[in-house]
Amino acid sequence: MTKIKQNTEIEQSELVESYAKFHKWQNRFTDEKPYEKEDENGDIVKKDPYESSQELEGWFDKVQEKHQKIRTLIGAMGFVQRIKIKEGVCQPNIEECKEKLHYIINYLPYYLKENNLDRLDLLKPMIGNTKTAKHLCNYVDKQMKTELLYSHIGSIIKEYAGDLQRIVSEAKTKPCEIFGSILTEAKYFSMLGHYGTDYVSCFSNSGSRPHHKFNLAKQKDSFIALVHTTEDFDEVDYSKLDLYSDEDEDKEDTPDYHIIKDRMWGFLTETQHNKVVNFCNNYKLDEWPDGNSLEVCRHLAATLLGISTDDIKLEYDLINISNELVWQNKKSNNWSFYTGRKPGEQCFMQ
Repeated sequence: MTKIKQNTEIEQSELVESYAKFHKWQNRFTDEKPYEKEDENGDIVKKDPYESSQELEGWFDKVQEKHQKIRTLIGAMGFVQRIKIKEGVCQPNIEECKEKLHYIINYLPYYLKENNLDRLDLLKPMIGNTKTAKHLCNYVDKQMKTELLYSHIGSIIKEYAGDLQRIVSEAKTKPCEIFGSILTEAKYFSMLGHYGTDYVSCFSNSGSRPHHKFNLAKQKDSFIALVHTTEDFDEVDYSKLDLYSDEDEDKEDTPDYHIIKDRMWGFLTETQHNKVVNFCNNYKLDEWPDGNSLEVCRHLAATLLGISTDDIKLEYDLINISNELVWQNKKSNNWSFYTGRKPGEQCFMQ
Protein backbone atom coordinates (compact mmCIF):
# COMPACT_ATOMS: atom_id res chain seq x y z
CA MET A 1 0.00 0.00 0.00
CA THR A 2 1.35 3.43 -0.94
CA LYS A 3 1.08 6.40 1.38
CA ILE A 4 -0.02 9.64 -0.21
CA LYS A 5 2.81 11.57 -1.81
CA GLN A 6 3.48 15.23 -1.20
CA ASN A 7 5.72 17.56 -3.22
CA THR A 8 7.30 14.75 -5.20
CA GLU A 9 7.51 14.18 -8.92
CA ILE A 10 5.07 11.48 -9.96
CA GLU A 11 6.13 8.79 -12.40
CA GLN A 12 3.35 7.84 -14.83
CA SER A 13 4.10 4.17 -14.19
CA GLU A 14 2.98 4.70 -10.57
CA LEU A 15 -0.52 5.62 -11.75
CA VAL A 16 -1.17 2.62 -14.03
CA GLU A 17 -1.56 -0.99 -12.92
CA SER A 18 -0.05 -4.06 -14.55
CA TYR A 19 -2.73 -6.14 -16.25
CA ALA A 20 -0.60 -9.28 -16.07
CA LYS A 21 -0.30 -8.90 -12.30
CA PHE A 22 -4.01 -8.17 -11.90
CA HIS A 23 -5.04 -11.07 -14.17
CA LYS A 24 -2.95 -13.49 -12.12
CA TRP A 25 -4.52 -12.21 -8.91
CA GLN A 26 -8.05 -12.26 -10.37
CA ASN A 27 -7.71 -15.89 -11.48
CA ARG A 28 -6.62 -16.92 -8.00
CA PHE A 29 -9.38 -14.86 -6.36
CA THR A 30 -12.18 -16.27 -8.53
CA ASP A 31 -10.89 -19.79 -7.99
CA GLU A 32 -11.52 -19.21 -4.27
CA LYS A 33 -14.69 -17.13 -4.79
CA PRO A 34 -16.32 -18.29 -8.04
CA TYR A 35 -19.17 -16.37 -9.66
CA GLU A 36 -21.69 -19.05 -8.82
CA LYS A 37 -25.12 -19.06 -7.24
CA GLU A 38 -27.85 -21.64 -6.75
CA ASP A 39 -31.01 -20.99 -8.75
CA GLU A 40 -34.54 -21.72 -7.51
CA ASN A 41 -34.12 -25.38 -8.52
CA GLY A 42 -30.89 -25.78 -6.56
CA ASP A 43 -28.74 -25.85 -9.71
CA ILE A 44 -25.45 -23.96 -9.82
CA VAL A 45 -25.55 -21.00 -12.19
CA LYS A 46 -22.31 -19.34 -13.31
CA LYS A 47 -22.49 -15.54 -13.46
CA ASP A 48 -18.99 -14.38 -14.42
CA PRO A 49 -19.41 -10.75 -15.59
CA TYR A 50 -16.47 -11.18 -18.00
CA GLU A 51 -16.38 -14.58 -19.65
CA SER A 52 -13.27 -13.97 -21.77
CA SER A 53 -9.82 -12.56 -21.05
CA GLN A 54 -10.38 -9.95 -23.77
CA GLU A 55 -13.50 -8.64 -22.04
CA LEU A 56 -11.74 -8.54 -18.67
CA GLU A 57 -8.75 -6.71 -20.15
CA GLY A 58 -11.11 -4.18 -21.79
CA TRP A 59 -12.70 -3.51 -18.42
CA PHE A 60 -9.27 -3.23 -16.79
CA ASP A 61 -8.14 -0.65 -19.38
CA LYS A 62 -11.28 1.38 -18.69
CA VAL A 63 -10.47 1.37 -14.96
CA GLN A 64 -7.04 2.85 -15.73
CA GLU A 65 -8.54 5.52 -17.98
CA LYS A 66 -11.23 6.61 -15.54
CA HIS A 67 -8.91 6.98 -12.53
CA GLN A 68 -6.10 9.12 -13.86
CA LYS A 69 -7.37 12.31 -12.24
CA ILE A 70 -7.83 10.95 -8.73
CA ARG A 71 -4.58 9.00 -8.93
CA THR A 72 -2.71 12.12 -10.01
CA LEU A 73 -4.27 13.99 -7.09
CA ILE A 74 -3.10 11.27 -4.69
CA GLY A 75 0.25 10.74 -6.41
CA ALA A 76 -0.34 6.99 -6.41
CA MET A 77 -3.12 4.43 -6.89
CA GLY A 78 -4.21 4.76 -3.27
CA PHE A 79 -3.13 5.77 0.19
CA VAL A 80 -3.42 4.66 3.80
CA GLN A 81 -3.59 7.09 6.70
CA ARG A 82 -3.22 6.67 10.46
CA ILE A 83 -6.00 8.54 12.26
CA LYS A 84 -6.37 9.30 15.96
CA ILE A 85 -10.01 9.67 16.98
CA LYS A 86 -11.03 11.49 20.15
CA GLU A 87 -14.21 10.96 22.10
CA GLY A 88 -16.94 13.40 21.12
CA VAL A 89 -19.72 14.01 18.62
CA CYS A 90 -19.30 14.73 14.92
CA GLN A 91 -21.73 16.93 13.02
CA PRO A 92 -25.11 15.13 13.14
CA ASN A 93 -27.48 15.01 10.18
CA ILE A 94 -29.16 18.39 10.68
CA GLU A 95 -31.43 17.98 7.64
CA GLU A 96 -32.91 14.85 9.18
CA CYS A 97 -33.54 16.77 12.41
CA LYS A 98 -35.13 19.96 11.04
CA GLU A 99 -38.76 18.84 11.02
CA LYS A 100 -38.54 17.33 14.49
CA LEU A 101 -36.78 20.39 15.93
CA HIS A 102 -39.42 22.68 14.43
CA TYR A 103 -42.24 20.60 15.95
CA ILE A 104 -40.65 20.58 19.41
CA ILE A 105 -39.92 24.30 19.44
CA ASN A 106 -43.38 25.13 18.07
CA TYR A 107 -45.21 23.27 20.86
CA LEU A 108 -42.72 24.13 23.61
CA PRO A 109 -42.14 27.84 22.85
CA TYR A 110 -40.60 28.66 26.24
CA TYR A 111 -38.43 25.57 26.67
CA LEU A 112 -35.28 27.02 25.14
CA LYS A 113 -35.60 30.42 26.84
CA GLU A 114 -36.39 29.01 30.29
CA ASN A 115 -33.33 26.73 30.10
CA ASN A 116 -31.04 29.28 28.41
CA LEU A 117 -30.59 26.99 25.39
CA ASP A 118 -30.17 27.30 21.64
CA ARG A 119 -32.13 25.03 19.25
CA LEU A 120 -28.89 23.24 18.31
CA ASP A 121 -28.34 22.38 21.97
CA LEU A 122 -31.02 19.73 21.36
CA LEU A 123 -28.49 18.01 19.09
CA LYS A 124 -25.98 17.58 21.92
CA PRO A 125 -25.79 14.40 24.02
CA MET A 126 -26.20 16.21 27.36
CA ILE A 127 -27.81 19.30 28.82
CA GLY A 128 -25.88 19.92 32.00
CA ASN A 129 -25.62 16.55 33.74
CA THR A 130 -28.78 15.16 32.12
CA LYS A 131 -29.16 13.38 28.81
CA THR A 132 -30.82 15.74 26.35
CA ALA A 133 -33.75 13.43 25.58
CA LYS A 134 -34.43 12.91 29.31
CA HIS A 135 -34.17 16.66 29.99
CA LEU A 136 -36.73 17.34 27.26
CA CYS A 137 -39.06 14.54 28.39
CA ASN A 138 -38.97 15.80 31.99
CA TYR A 139 -40.05 19.22 30.76
CA VAL A 140 -42.85 17.65 28.70
CA ASP A 141 -44.12 15.71 31.74
CA LYS A 142 -44.20 18.92 33.77
CA GLN A 143 -46.17 20.74 31.04
CA MET A 144 -48.68 17.90 30.72
CA LYS A 145 -49.25 17.76 34.50
CA THR A 146 -50.16 21.42 34.51
CA GLU A 147 -52.33 20.87 31.43
CA LEU A 148 -50.26 23.29 29.37
CA LEU A 149 -49.69 20.55 26.78
CA TYR A 150 -52.05 17.97 25.31
CA SER A 151 -50.96 14.41 26.09
CA HIS A 152 -50.92 13.26 22.45
CA ILE A 153 -48.62 16.16 21.53
CA GLY A 154 -46.40 15.35 24.50
CA SER A 155 -46.16 11.74 23.30
CA ILE A 156 -45.06 12.90 19.84
CA ILE A 157 -42.45 15.22 21.34
CA LYS A 158 -41.09 12.37 23.47
CA GLU A 159 -40.88 10.19 20.37
CA TYR A 160 -39.04 12.94 18.50
CA ALA A 161 -36.69 13.40 21.46
CA GLY A 162 -35.75 9.74 21.15
CA ASP A 163 -35.25 10.15 17.40
CA LEU A 164 -32.92 13.11 17.95
CA GLN A 165 -30.98 11.14 20.54
CA ARG A 166 -30.54 8.30 18.00
CA ILE A 167 -29.30 10.71 15.31
CA VAL A 168 -26.82 12.28 17.72
CA SER A 169 -25.74 8.84 18.93
CA GLU A 170 -24.90 7.84 15.35
CA ALA A 171 -22.48 10.78 15.20
CA LYS A 172 -20.73 9.88 18.47
CA THR A 173 -17.08 8.90 18.37
CA LYS A 174 -15.14 6.60 20.68
CA PRO A 175 -11.41 7.18 21.23
CA CYS A 176 -9.12 4.93 19.22
CA GLU A 177 -6.25 4.89 16.76
CA ILE A 178 -7.27 3.49 13.39
CA PHE A 179 -6.27 3.43 9.72
CA GLY A 180 -8.27 4.59 6.75
CA SER A 181 -7.63 3.97 3.05
CA ILE A 182 -8.77 5.27 -0.31
CA LEU A 183 -8.05 2.72 -3.05
CA THR A 184 -8.50 2.82 -6.83
CA GLU A 185 -6.82 -0.38 -8.01
CA ALA A 186 -8.96 -2.80 -10.00
CA LYS A 187 -8.61 -5.64 -7.52
CA TYR A 188 -10.17 -3.64 -4.68
CA PHE A 189 -13.34 -3.16 -6.71
CA SER A 190 -13.34 -6.86 -7.60
CA MET A 191 -13.13 -7.70 -3.88
CA LEU A 192 -16.37 -5.90 -2.98
CA GLY A 193 -18.58 -8.34 -1.13
CA HIS A 194 -15.53 -10.12 0.27
CA TYR A 195 -14.13 -7.74 2.90
CA GLY A 196 -15.70 -9.61 5.80
CA THR A 197 -18.02 -6.85 6.96
CA ASP A 198 -19.90 -6.90 3.64
CA TYR A 199 -20.48 -10.65 3.25
CA VAL A 200 -24.22 -10.00 2.73
CA SER A 201 -23.61 -7.44 -0.03
CA CYS A 202 -25.15 -8.08 -3.44
CA PHE A 203 -21.69 -7.25 -4.85
CA SER A 204 -20.23 -10.56 -3.67
CA ASN A 205 -19.31 -13.10 -6.33
CA SER A 206 -22.22 -15.27 -5.19
CA GLY A 207 -24.55 -12.29 -4.72
CA SER A 208 -27.37 -10.99 -6.89
CA ARG A 209 -25.44 -8.15 -8.57
CA PRO A 210 -21.70 -8.93 -8.83
CA HIS A 211 -21.58 -7.11 -12.19
CA HIS A 212 -22.46 -3.83 -10.45
CA LYS A 213 -19.05 -3.60 -8.79
CA PHE A 214 -17.46 -3.75 -12.23
CA ASN A 215 -19.77 -0.90 -13.32
CA LEU A 216 -18.64 1.06 -10.28
CA ALA A 217 -14.97 0.55 -11.15
CA LYS A 218 -15.53 2.07 -14.62
CA GLN A 219 -16.95 5.32 -13.25
CA LYS A 220 -14.82 8.43 -13.23
CA ASP A 221 -12.75 8.91 -10.04
CA SER A 222 -14.54 6.18 -8.07
CA PHE A 223 -12.78 4.50 -5.14
CA ILE A 224 -13.04 1.98 -2.34
CA ALA A 225 -12.68 3.31 1.23
CA LEU A 226 -11.78 1.02 4.13
CA VAL A 227 -11.43 1.46 7.88
CA HIS A 228 -8.97 -1.04 9.34
CA THR A 229 -6.91 -1.76 12.43
CA THR A 230 -3.53 -2.51 10.84
CA GLU A 231 -1.55 -0.52 8.31
CA ASP A 232 -0.61 -3.57 6.25
CA PHE A 233 -4.18 -4.84 5.91
CA ASP A 234 -3.43 -5.85 2.33
CA GLU A 235 -1.54 -8.86 3.70
CA VAL A 236 -4.73 -10.26 5.28
CA ASP A 237 -5.99 -13.56 3.91
CA TYR A 238 -9.29 -12.32 2.49
CA SER A 239 -10.35 -15.86 1.64
CA LYS A 240 -11.17 -16.26 5.34
CA LEU A 241 -13.00 -13.03 5.91
CA ASP A 242 -16.41 -13.67 4.37
CA LEU A 243 -16.98 -17.19 5.69
CA TYR A 244 -18.73 -15.98 8.81
CA SER A 245 -22.27 -14.73 9.35
CA ASP A 246 -23.78 -13.01 12.37
CA GLU A 247 -25.00 -16.37 13.63
CA ASP A 248 -21.54 -17.90 13.71
CA GLU A 249 -20.15 -18.04 17.24
CA ASP A 250 -16.68 -18.94 15.95
CA LYS A 251 -16.03 -15.66 14.15
CA GLU A 252 -14.62 -14.06 17.32
CA ASP A 253 -11.86 -16.68 17.23
CA THR A 254 -10.81 -15.73 13.70
CA PRO A 255 -7.78 -13.38 14.01
CA ASP A 256 -8.38 -11.59 10.70
CA TYR A 257 -12.09 -10.99 11.17
CA HIS A 258 -11.89 -7.67 12.99
CA ILE A 259 -9.15 -6.06 10.87
CA ILE A 260 -11.70 -4.44 8.55
CA LYS A 261 -14.12 -2.34 10.62
CA ASP A 262 -16.02 -0.69 7.77
CA ARG A 263 -15.97 -0.60 3.99
CA MET A 264 -17.51 1.96 1.66
CA TRP A 265 -17.28 3.06 -1.92
CA GLY A 266 -17.34 6.58 -3.20
CA PHE A 267 -16.30 9.04 -5.86
CA LEU A 268 -14.73 12.46 -6.35
CA THR A 269 -16.46 15.30 -8.21
CA GLU A 270 -15.13 18.72 -9.10
CA THR A 271 -16.70 21.86 -10.56
CA GLN A 272 -15.51 25.46 -10.80
CA HIS A 273 -17.28 26.10 -7.48
CA ASN A 274 -16.30 23.12 -5.33
CA LYS A 275 -14.58 19.79 -4.89
CA VAL A 276 -16.56 16.97 -3.28
CA VAL A 277 -15.50 13.59 -1.88
CA ASN A 278 -18.53 11.30 -1.56
CA PHE A 279 -18.79 8.17 0.60
CA CYS A 280 -21.71 5.71 0.64
CA ASN A 281 -22.87 2.08 0.85
CA ASN A 282 -21.02 1.29 4.06
CA TYR A 283 -20.95 -2.15 5.65
CA LYS A 284 -19.49 -2.10 9.16
CA LEU A 285 -19.10 -4.35 12.16
CA ASP A 286 -22.10 -3.94 14.47
CA GLU A 287 -20.03 -2.68 17.39
CA TRP A 288 -18.09 -0.13 15.32
CA PRO A 289 -19.51 3.42 15.84
CA ASP A 290 -20.87 5.29 12.83
CA GLY A 291 -19.26 8.41 14.24
CA ASN A 292 -15.81 6.83 14.01
CA SER A 293 -16.32 5.99 10.34
CA LEU A 294 -17.57 9.52 9.74
CA GLU A 295 -14.44 10.93 11.35
CA VAL A 296 -12.19 8.62 9.32
CA CYS A 297 -13.90 9.77 6.11
CA ARG A 298 -13.45 13.40 7.16
CA HIS A 299 -9.68 12.85 7.46
CA LEU A 300 -9.45 10.90 4.21
CA ALA A 301 -11.40 13.56 2.31
CA ALA A 302 -9.31 16.38 3.77
CA THR A 303 -6.10 14.58 2.80
CA LEU A 304 -7.40 13.93 -0.71
CA LEU A 305 -8.36 17.59 -1.15
CA GLY A 306 -5.19 18.87 0.52
CA ILE A 307 -6.92 20.89 3.25
CA SER A 308 -7.31 20.82 7.02
CA THR A 309 -10.07 18.77 8.65
CA ASP A 310 -11.19 22.04 10.27
CA ASP A 311 -11.79 23.57 6.83
CA ILE A 312 -13.70 20.73 5.23
CA LYS A 313 -17.52 20.81 5.26
CA LEU A 314 -20.09 18.01 5.40
CA GLU A 315 -23.52 17.45 3.87
CA TYR A 316 -25.70 14.36 4.25
CA ASP A 317 -27.80 12.51 1.67
CA LEU A 318 -26.71 14.26 -1.53
CA ILE A 319 -25.67 11.08 -3.35
CA ASN A 320 -28.10 9.73 -5.92
CA ILE A 321 -26.95 6.79 -8.03
CA SER A 322 -29.11 4.83 -10.45
CA ASN A 323 -29.67 1.34 -9.03
CA GLU A 324 -29.54 0.06 -12.60
CA LEU A 325 -25.90 1.14 -12.73
CA VAL A 326 -24.69 0.44 -9.20
CA TRP A 327 -26.86 -0.77 -6.36
CA GLN A 328 -26.78 1.57 -3.38
CA ASN A 329 -28.33 0.59 -0.07
CA LYS A 330 -30.55 3.58 0.73
CA LYS A 331 -30.27 2.85 4.45
CA SER A 332 -26.49 3.11 4.48
CA ASN A 333 -24.59 6.26 5.38
CA ASN A 334 -24.36 8.88 2.67
CA TRP A 335 -21.74 11.57 3.29
CA SER A 336 -20.37 14.33 1.04
CA PHE A 337 -17.32 16.27 2.26
CA TYR A 338 -16.51 19.38 0.30
CA THR A 339 -14.58 22.61 -0.05
CA GLY A 340 -16.01 25.67 -1.75
CA ARG A 341 -19.69 26.29 -2.46
CA LYS A 342 -22.33 23.92 -1.03
CA PRO A 343 -22.81 21.16 -3.64
CA GLY A 344 -26.07 19.93 -5.10
CA GLU A 345 -27.08 16.36 -5.92
CA GLN A 346 -24.08 14.08 -6.43
CA CYS A 347 -24.20 11.68 -9.37
CA PHE A 348 -21.52 9.81 -11.27
CA MET A 349 -19.72 11.85 -13.90
CA GLN A 350 -19.38 9.37 -16.76
